[in-house]
Amino acid sequence: MSLEPKVVVDDLFKDGDEVGALMRSHDWAQTLLGAVEHWPLSLKSALNILLNVGSPAFLIWERERLLFQNDTYRALSKQDQAAPMSESEPVPPRWAESWSTVEADIEQVFATGQPLQRQHQPWLGECQSSNPDTEFDCSTDSYSTNCHRSAAPCFNWSCSAIWDENGQVGGVMGIGSAAPDAQVLAPVCEEIQQAQVALHQSKQRYQTLFESIDEGFCVVEVLFNQAGQPVDYRFLEANPAFERQCGLTNALGKRMRELVPDMEPYWFDLYGRVVLTGESQRFEERAEALDRWFDVSAFRIGSPEDCKVGILFSDITIRKRIELRLRDSEEQFRNMADHAPFMVWVTDSTGFCTYLSQSWYDFTGQTAASGLGFGWLSAVHPDDDEAAKQIFLAANQQQVGFRLEYQLRDRDGSYIWAIDAANPWFDEDGQYQGYIGSVIDITDRKQAEEVVRESEEQRRDILESISDAFFAVDENWLFTYLNQAAQLLLAPGLIGKNVWEAYPGLSSSEFGQLYRRVLSDQVAGSLTAFYPDHDRWYEVHAYPSANGITVYFQNVTERKQAEDRLRQVSAELEQQIRQFDGIASAVPDFIYRFDRTGRFTYVNQPLLNLWQKSAAEVLGKTCAELDYSPEMAALMQNQIQQVIETGESLKDETSYTSVSGTGFYEYIFVPLFDQTGVVEAVAGVTRDITERQQTEARLKARNERLKLLSEIANDLLLSEDPKIFLASLFERVAAHLGLEVYFNYLFDSEHDCLQLHAYGGISAEVAESARLLKLGEGVCGHVAKYRRPAVVEQALEAADNPLAVPVQSIGIRAYASHPLLVGNRVLGTLGLGTRQRDRFTADELELMQVIANQVAVALERSHLVAELQERAEALVQSNRIKDEFLAVLSHELRTPLNPILGWSRLLQQGNLDDTKTHIAIATIERNAKLQAQLIEDMLDISRILQGKMSLATLPVNLSAVIAAALETVRLAAEAKSIQIQTLYSPLTGLVIGDAGRLQQVIWNLLSNAIKFTSQGGQVTVSLAQVGNQAQIQVADTGKGIQADFLPHVFEHFRQEDGATTRKFGGLGLGLAIVRQITELHGGTVKAESAGEDQGSRFTVLLPIAPRPVPEFTAHSSAVLQRDLSGVQVLIVDDEADSRDLLAFVLEQASATVQIATSGAEALAAIADACPQLIISDIGMPEMDGYMLMRQIRALPPQQGGQIPAIALTAYAGEIDQQQAIAAGFQLHLAKPIDAETVVAVIAKLIE
Repeated sequence: MSLEPKVVVDDLFKDGDEVGALMRSHDWAQTLLGAVEHWPLSLKSALNILLNVGSPAFLIWERERLLFQNDTYRALSKQDQAAPMSESEPVPPRWAESWSTVEADIEQVFATGQPLQRQHQPWLGECQSSNPDTEFDCSTDSYSTNCHRSAAPCFNWSCSAIWDENGQVGGVMGIGSAAPDAQVLAPVCEEIQQAQVALHQSKQRYQTLFESIDEGFCVVEVLFNQAGQPVDYRFLEANPAFERQCGLTNALGKRMRELVPDMEPYWFDLYGRVVLTGESQRFEERAEALDRWFDVSAFRIGSPEDCKVGILFSDITIRKRIELRLRDSEEQFRNMADHAPFMVWVTDSTGFCTYLSQSWYDFTGQTAASGLGFGWLSAVHPDDDEAAKQIFLAANQQQVGFRLEYQLRDRDGSYIWAIDAANPWFDEDGQYQGYIGSVIDITDRKQAEEVVRESEEQRRDILESISDAFFAVDENWLFTYLNQAAQLLLAPGLIGKNVWEAYPGLSSSEFGQLYRRVLSDQVAGSLTAFYPDHDRWYEVHAYPSANGITVYFQNVTERKQAEDRLRQVSAELEQQIRQFDGIASAVPDFIYRFDRTGRFTYVNQPLLNLWQKSAAEVLGKTCAELDYSPEMAALMQNQIQQVIETGESLKDETSYTSVSGTGFYEYIFVPLFDQTGVVEAVAGVTRDITERQQTEARLKARNERLKLLSEIANDLLLSEDPKIFLASLFERVAAHLGLEVYFNYLFDSEHDCLQLHAYGGISAEVAESARLLKLGEGVCGHVAKYRRPAVVEQALEAADNPLAVPVQSIGIRAYASHPLLVGNRVLGTLGLGTRQRDRFTADELELMQVIANQVAVALERSHLVAELQERAEALVQSNRIKDEFLAVLSHELRTPLNPILGWSRLLQQGNLDDTKTHIAIATIERNAKLQAQLIEDMLDISRILQGKMSLATLPVNLSAVIAAALETVRLAAEAKSIQIQTLYSPLTGLVIGDAGRLQQVIWNLLSNAIKFTSQGGQVTVSLAQVGNQAQIQVADTGKGIQADFLPHVFEHFRQEDGATTRKFGGLGLGLAIVRQITELHGGTVKAESAGEDQGSRFTVLLPIAPRPVPEFTAHSSAVLQRDLSGVQVLIVDDEADSRDLLAFVLEQASATVQIATSGAEALAAIADACPQLIISDIGMPEMDGYMLMRQIRALPPQQGGQIPAIALTAYAGEIDQQQAIAAGFQLHLAKPIDAETVVAVIAKLIE
């Protein structure tokens, strides 16, 4: 037994001697009464009285008639059992003879609750005084074994009712006293005094109980009129909880009608009946006058003449309200669930489905027999049913809410996506009862999520490609995202780290204050300030997001002087982002209800918001009374009546114009039945599908446009002569756009004018008058001259627009003309017009531009095909010359090497005299010069064989060049389902070069990317500015390049392996051409790949607005200066022979020489001590001379960024000189060197 029950037993049975000890040691949990701590208070009080009464006493309890006895009673009885009660029989067998005499009295007290007394009754049971060893002494009222009597004594018995907590008679207590003789009256009086003491103690216990219970308790005197009818009652007693439970104050001594004049007569009648009949009452009733519900137990106290009633009561108003709400809620739940636009279900605590709404059966086609239990799983898609079941059962076991998505089959066998969500529900005692859940169709949302996902991927790609740095942090200041630009400016590996811990100095800076303000105020902010920890100026834009902030920033140290202009741009960007963040959330459905006459009886808040009305303005009115058009109001009324008459749901769609505008809506009317099956009302749910309708219309138009573009591109590709196809093409475009007029001009380069090639929607006379146009004449001439589109809208009203005049005469109201451009070369124009409307949409203008681009590319392709055919024969001739050249070249290169190597070996042996030594040196020098001259001759021959490639250098729009290259490979990409993505960033300057050659570079890279990318892959083309260079990148997800082949990828006739050749074909010249053309433009190209099947990326860098070249050459010094005393020169060359020779020459001229064998060593040497001059080779491993010079020029002046530099290299071509100057060298000298020239050049530069 635990400590608490033991304490309860000890306290309860602390009185009494032998009986108390027996009761304390007894295991009551195994009896009919159960554990003592669960006994009612009335039983505990009665037992306390029993154990403290000095007279013989017994207690008979409840309907089982369980018997308790005190020590005095046991002393007079023959008691051998250990327990003070009988568990086997209602009354012990020793009462068998006397029970018949007292049973009627005991049962009368149980029935009436009235006390009963009997005089001179025999002892109940077998008395010990009949035993010769025991005697009851009436004179002393004591019990001993000294006297012998022949018969048992007689007793006076008093039996009283013990009332339980329900106002019922729970037991009967009998107290006996010996029938006294005259001699024993005094002892009897003493016994009476003892009983009075015990009674006083009992009253004290009663008073304690009376004052400590939470229920209200009072004793009232019922007042009757002369006719014997109860008319009022007076309060005699009340416990402390009385006032809290009923709300009456200062009630003692007052009548109820005095306190509450309008108290219902029902209460007086009920308590009067208790007084008159003695029947206790237990009931729940509402007292209207007190505005409370009560749980009442009423029982009579004393005789009917006393007119007293004991009332034990509790205020149950809150419980009653909850019960009423629960009953109403349950009824409304089933009604709404059966007619809701979503599906509802309920399970018990085992997970067994006990209810499915009618919408479930209507959708799935299941019945209650097939759907309840776990039958609903048969409607879940086979791919989802097991997972759905496991999630559901796991949640049910844990008694927690869950949410899952699965595909649900409808009655026709097709599937939708649905969300199934539920929460557990518990009863008032906190016992788990099961789930209430719903199933909602989210097919539209799934489709929208896919669109959002694609948009998010595109947004992330944009963030990775933009030149601005970007990072995001959550509300705990942990980095959640950094794009590549941010990682370069900050550091890699910041994801998941705390901003303030990673950058301690940030917290107290202006930037830290800005970030905290943006997060706390949820308002975007921007700042341009200096950050000492990085020694940089940053321009920062911070924006609040759903769970933190996002930050765009730039290093604007070098552009601080442009602060005003950048601030304006930042403000515009901030405004755009605020507009983007202001997209509204989805509008909730409108829910409402009509009565049988079509009047609104319920409208939810979203619909009130749509109407901008209050509920009072809407309820009780029909559609006709609520601003509906007469036609729609009549339609609504007819459909409501149809639902009422047929008892079937109705679905429909309609447009509706409210104060918020016109939208398109779908709605459903559902009948609501009363208990008799009659339609008593109609419920409706309306959903705004305006956006969906508009999206479907846009998608349809877009698909038609894409189909048209695909057909046009295919026809242009298959057409040998696109000019023949143009007339039919323009007719299809005009028909698609709903336009009536088109003009197609082609440029006549011989006469420098436009010639009308095709037209439609105009007369032959008009066409003839417009057959030839000079550049700048009319709309199309204007477009051709300025190489940009021209759009004339509201032409008939634009009297001040000179471009509108030519089209006004033929009645055109809107006209758009686009140039047919290839690079910056105009091939013609495409003009489209209409007489029906005044404007074009942005989509229409975009389509015109795309078609113009396609036509231009097709015309150029046709021209190139013809040109290639002409060059085919020239190529054969070129190959023959190349073979002959290579044979001669081999002979001429080997001849000078023989004497050089022979005399070199003899010199090394040391056996030659001075004469022979001079002969050997002269021979070696002569043949070396011969070989050098041979190399120069070889370069000249190479230029001849190649036709000495020349560049038509002009300012180039790289975006247009890339777009043209993309068009040439687009069909090949589409054939392999390869997605091409373009990412363009604006350039601050122009690239000077040959647009055609640059297009060839990009085309070669794109062709390789598509060739080596598998079906369904992706190719990404990006354009951005990096420093003072334009960067073009072509990346693919294809085969990749192995690491050992990567250094040779740009060499002539080099291919990775035979398998690649057999699979993809080609001679391996493409990338060599890319490098050659790129370098002709002063740029560089490099290839990167993580390995096989990891894709590849090619990066082309082209200079933008190169710095001026000093007007100085190696031969501009008229005076050869030999003395370089005090001049510090750094020589950078990986070839030891060349390096040592140059160092010797300079030291002979008294220069101080420092040696570096690589670009990395050179940078380290400059960091230690800046030299006065740098002489660097170009061709070096890992970091060539160009790369080295670019890094040096990026240094601040005080760290050596402006040290004069000479490129000394075996790359002797004209383009090599240009490229060296573009990289930052002041001079370019070709090997072999002339010592005097080198010294003179250095002296000149130092001056």
